[in-house]
Amino acid sequence: MQYIPSGVYFARAKVNGKAIRVSLESDVFRTAKLRLSDKIKQLRKPLAEVGTFADGRMKYESETKTDHTLAPLSKTYRLRCVDCLLKTWPGATPEQKADAAKWEAEIAKRRYAIIVDEAHSSQSGETSRELKAILGTAAQPENSEDEPDWEDRLNQVMQSRGR
Repeated sequence: MQYIPSGVYFARAKVNGKAIRVSLESDVFRTAKLRLSDKIKQLRKPLAEVGTFADGRMKYESETKTDHTLAPLSKTYRLRCVDCLLKTWPGATPEQKADAAKWEAEIAKRRYAIIVDEAHSSQSGETSRELKAILGTAAQPENSEDEPDWEDRLNQVMQSRGR
């Protein structure tokens, strides 16, 4: 721990063989001393790994199954939560993604009659536009020359809102 003439205390620690100096954000010695252990733990804590949902799920499940500090019912509860997440989150697994693509193509072929009550002026036809986009009923242009670019679509949205 090192005091700097600015009045702020700093922690000096080695993390992975590299000396690091970090502010303890206090000019009171007792407060800085209390924050020191927490700051060192934070510095030595490994950074989060980036990966896919499937990788994270597999790691979480294996760590939960092998954690001897958890009670058996806690393990069961956590694994059930993962199962519930998989059931309620479409596209969480590659199989679900393939099923979702098939389902989306099937929905676009069907015809629907939907009544949307947009009595409030703030909604401005947004619900109808979203439903058309989801159900695939938006008109598809014949050739790419007639296809509207992002500016044309933006102008259409602004006109539909009366702006």
